[in-house]
Amino acid sequence: MRVVGLNAVWLALAALPMACAEAPEMTPDMASEGQEIGQATQAHSTCWWWGSCGGNGATGATGPQGPAGPAGPKGATGPQGPQGAQGLQGPQGAQGPQGQAGTAGPQGLQGEMGPAGPQGPGGAAGPQGAAGATGPAGAAGATGAQGPAGPEGVAGPEGPEGPEGPPGIVATFYANVDNDQGIIGSTMSGVFRQTPLPATLTVTAEAGTYLLTWNSEVMRTSAGGAANFYARLRDETGSTTVGFMRHGLGVDNGTNGNIPDDGEFFALGDLFPFAGSAVVTLPAGTRTYRLEYALSNSSSALEALRAQHQRISLLRLE
Repeated sequence: MRVVGLNAVWLALAALPMACAEAPEMTPDMASEGQEIGQATQAHSTCWWWGSCGGNGATGATGPQGPAGPAGPKGATGPQGPQGAQGLQGPQGAQGPQGQAGTAGPQGLQGEMGPAGPQGPGGAAGPQGAAGATGPAGAAGATGAQGPAGPEGVAGPEGPEGPEGPPGIVATFYANVDNDQGIIGSTMSGVFRQTPLPATLTVTAEAGTYLLTWNSEVMRTSAGGAANFYARLRDETGSTTVGFMRHGLGVDNGTNGNIPDDGEFFALGDLFPFAGSAVVTLPAGTRTYRLEYALSNSSSALEALRAQHQRISLLRLE
């Protein structure tokens, strides 16, 4: 396209001397044509080439721009130039500062639990573990029923006679009165009395050593109030007291009618045992022992003291 354009310019410049000789001034049409060849529109602009033009006339007004001429044919593609050398690689830029870590956002809502999946196949059995420690021995079981007696064996030979043992009980004397009995308070105020059925032991004993034992259970009733009460075993023959008991304040009184039995757990009344023993040496003759009871002070006409299980025993040892 550049070659075609230059040829057109040269042709136009060759025609300019004739135009310049024939017409010293440009007409509007001529100016329009000159505009098309690179804006050389004035008549005197070409006169210097040949030197035959006359003096410069006044510049005419610029004519309107003519329409664009048709495009020339496309020129052939020129050969490709050699590839330029590769430029040097620029230095690597410094690494920028690391940005601050962002704040963790709020935890989202927990989604709904999905349906349970199918049960997977059972895993292979693991190796057997080591045996555990032996546990403590259990409690002994109940004793079984006694088996039947076996057949009697053959009697063995009689052994030699053993040494003579200590002397045993030679004779026994006793008095037992188990009845629950009451004693009226005024009859035993400051003095010892026996129960209506007395507990008395009278024996005719040989000279020797004896074991004397006694026992009684005593209860103060509500009629006895707060009086102290007493019990004793009296040796009437020797005018001596062998055993003695005394109780006072802080005693729970029972009812007047009877001493509570062992199954009456919530009945009123403190029951005190009066028991003891003594070894005595007696001369030959008759001896009398008796159990007696008293209150420190009482004017009651009711049974203020009760006693039961009264027992006296005399056992000869030698």
